[in-house]
Amino acid sequence: FDLDSIAGSYSHSVFKIMMSGRVTWARMAFHGTDVLLRNSGVCQNGVIVPCTEQTDRVDNLITVDAHADYPLREWMTAGIGYGLTTNQSNGFTRINNQITSVVFFKHEAWVRATLRY
Repeated sequence: FDLDSIAGSYSHSVFKIMMSGRVTWARMAFHGTDVLLRNSGVCQNGVIVPCTEQTDRVDNLITVDAHADYPLREWMTAGIGYGLTTNQSNGFTRINNQITSVVFFKHEAWVRATLRY
């Protein structure tokens, strides 16, 4: 498959609070042959009959996250953050005899404490 990607990040400190953000994009283009994909049962646009094998799947994986850290002590840091990941794809897959799109969104929020020794 082909992989193209780009990423950017930025960090900024305000008093003792360190804030960071990051954005990434990856384009994954999968190539295959009709013979190879016929056995997988993956059809273009999710159409089962007639099944035209999908040989040109492209996934766009986008990730955005931000977090902030605060030093409570010289050896301990507290932080919070949020992350969003999405896959925008023209691909389909078969799950339990059902054809479904492989587009998804994932939200993550976290709180952490870091101890240094």
